[in-house]
Amino acid sequence: MWPGGCRGSWRNSFAKTAIEGEGGDRWPAGRSWLALVLGGYAVGAIAALGIGGSTLFAWGVGLGSVGSLGMLVVFFHSWLTLGIAIDVALLVAVLAGWYPR
Repeated sequence: MWPGGCRGSWRNSFAKTAIEGEGGDRWPAGRSWLALVLGGYAVGAIAALGIGGSTLFAWGVGLGSVGSLGMLVVFFHSWLTLGIAIDVALLVAVLAGWYPR
C-alpha cells in the first residue's frame, strides 16, 4: 500500500476510533490527509505557472507543507526525515515572500 501504509504511526492512540480503518490500518485518515496535501501543492504548482499569482502560490504551498508536516509527524518513519526538512524550507521560503518568477 502506498505510501508504505499508515500502520507505523507512533501515535497509536491518536484519535484511534476516528481514524482507524479495517484491520487497524489508519489508511482512511491518511488518504484524506494525503488528498489535502496533494491538493495544496497542486494549487501552488498552478500558481507557479502564472495562474492566480503569488497569493494563491503562498496559500497552496503553505497548505501542502503544513498538511505534509502533520502527516510526517503522525505517520512517522525515520526515512521521512528529509521530507520534514523540505516542508520547513518551503514554509520559510513562502513566509519570506519567495515566489517563482
